[in-house]
Amino acid sequence: MERIILLFEGGLPDMSHLPTSATSSFPVPFAGCMRHISIDETKLPLVPKNVKDARNVIDCDGTPCGGETCLNGGTCWLDLLSSPHCSCLEPYYGDKCQYFPKCTNHSCANGKCQNSICSCQVGFEGGFCETEIEVKTPSFVGKSYLAVRKLGDKKRDIRPMEIRKLYLKFASASNHGLLLWTKKDKNYLGLGLEKGFLKLVYSMKDVRDSVVKLAPYNRVADGLWHILDLSFAPFSLTIDGKRARLFENQQSAISNASLSSDGLFFIGGLPSYMDITKDTAGLFRQSFQGCIEAFGTNNEPVIKDFTPFEGANISNCHIF
Repeated sequence: MERIILLFEGGLPDMSHLPTSATSSFPVPFAGCMRHISIDETKLPLVPKNVKDARNVIDCDGTPCGGETCLNGGTCWLDLLSSPHCSCLEPYYGDKCQYFPKCTNHSCANGKCQNSICSCQVGFEGGFCETEIEVKTPSFVGKSYLAVRKLGDKKRDIRPMEIRKLYLKFASASNHGLLLWTKKDKNYLGLGLEKGFLKLVYSMKDVRDSVVKLAPYNRVADGLWHILDLSFAPFSLTIDGKRARLFENQQSAISNASLSSDGLFFIGGLPSYMDITKDTAGLFRQSFQGCIEAFGTNNEPVIKDFTPFEGANISNCHIF
């Protein structure tokens, strides 16, 4: 039997039924506009067929323009018959500015054409990677990645290393996604999100193909900044300064383990020549969406400027 859930938006039919703890003063209905409602990444269109009951609700814009009439920064205007039209920002086109010209091998100024869409180098954005930007705090859009290499003393190449500590500051805009991936031979370490919770996977000398399950309260996909500190030998994991609880059998298995890396850390996703599902053996299936402010390993300085590193589709974060 299908379960029907009522979601009240803007108020209740009788505001006196609202719990006193829900407001800081006398309860009054919301006054303003609502455009998007999403639950667990599922968008609920605010259209009449989805509304069971309502009162005193009018169109926010007051005209046929508004909402998602024009996409991708387009501007809505009305003709003499009050019919809506869109003026699109270049190079978008279509009645709602929903289309974008397909790229070619030579049309991406500072990037590569992949699946008819330009994949931009770090420090550039735009439909054809034509706009230079200063990346302060990287934003990942789901098709992004950074490749952070630990440099050798004499050659600018990656060098194997023992992972003793990891530091990551991030804010997620999605319940799922790969935050970090590194490996050496058959050893690997992965961090990501699954159903809104942190997921840690690893394979090392004495422990193969393990997934660390955290207690239910460790939800981090909430759009807020979180700081993750991970240590090995002995194992310790803290989120926002609070020690994360592991199941007892997992704690004993990983307590004194050490992990090796080839010195290459993929942040937020993998390059287009790799496949997340295949290269992580199905442990992760999509790239991270959100922002990553800082990354560090062992006792080395924390990286906050990612401009020197290889990457694609990185823009500036708007989470403060």
